[in-house]
Amino acid sequence: MRKYFEETDRKLEQQRLQMEQQRIQHEERMAQLREETDRKLEQQRIQHEERMAQLREEADRKLEQQRIQHEERMAQLREEANRRLQQ
Repeated sequence: MRKYFEETDRKLEQQRLQMEQQRIQHEERMAQLREETDRKLEQQRIQHEERMAQLREEADRKLEQQRIQHEERMAQLREEANRRLQQ
């Protein structure tokens, strides 16, 4: 009977150790996944910021181009108006 209890205790201890090892492996895997997720999110954030900066630059260029075209058109209209006034 004593041998039975010793064997049972040994098996239970072995199972406990196995479960503890699985728990540790699970925690390590979860930590690894969190790190990977954090890296991906940081990479996406950086890409987003770069894209936003690029879009702002493009918008600024277009606005500047439109401003120049507007000034040129206004100068042209002033010249035409001055010519008409001189006639």
